[in-house]
Amino acid sequence: MKRFLFLTIGMLVLLTISIFMEYNNLMIPHVHLHTKNPKALEPSFLPSKEELLRYEGNKLQFLGCYQAIIVNFRNKYTILTNHHGTEIQLPIKVTDKQKQYFSIPSVTYIPTYLKCSATFGLAERNGHYFAYQVK
Repeated sequence: MKRFLFLTIGMLVLLTISIFMEYNNLMIPHVHLHTKNPKALEPSFLPSKEELLRYEGNKLQFLGCYQAIIVNFRNKYTILTNHHGTEIQLPIKVTDKQKQYFSIPSVTYIPTYLKCSATFGLAERNGHYFAYQVK
């Protein structure tokens, strides 16, 4: 009888440990999926050049560092320029009129609250722009 009780308790302990371990293993991928890159979910996140390559693939053409030099809040556009003088005009969305914040919806990964003279890297693929951090 003691042997049967010892085996039963041992089996219950092993069963409890296996259920606990299986439960934890099932939860890890779920948590990992949501916490893998929490910054990517934030609208103000700017990836680095390497992260942008990892997210979007290597078919990007990196245009270099651009700065918002002109922002027209009335007609809702901005002119971005690089150090070579190349200009790109893009439509903007005003996010805070009093503080003069804007965003550029046609550029992926762009922060939501930009100000005039904001500087960021710009890449292009098939006519679509992507922003990244410049060092």
